[in-house]
Amino acid sequence: MAKGRTGRAYWAGVIAEFERSGQSHHRFYERRKLNVGTFRSWLYRLRAEASVEAPRFVEVTAAPATASTRCIVRVGGAEIEFAPPPSAEYLAQLVSALAPTTAPR
Repeated sequence: MAKGRTGRAYWAGVIAEFERSGQSHHRFYERRKLNVGTFRSWLYRLRAEASVEAPRFVEVTAAPATASTRCIVRVGGAEIEFAPPPSAEYLAQLVSALAPTTAPR
């Protein structure tokens, strides 16, 4: 295998081409004469990296609570409703605990 075909930049280009092609894994790697294990390894690795969402700042503004005030917290696919709303400190701890994290590389 040529040395230029082993790096991240090469495989990112191949995987981008595959994603645009609309072909099945099998048809694509057979046509390109790629090693199936290497192709799939890079495909799944690059897809996983692309799906990791970077942490972001979420501003929370608290208004005076009334008897009918509700608070809905959405993190990822989870939704939690509070009535009456909890303290801002509790909400910050909750969002921090529920937010997806990534392990350092």
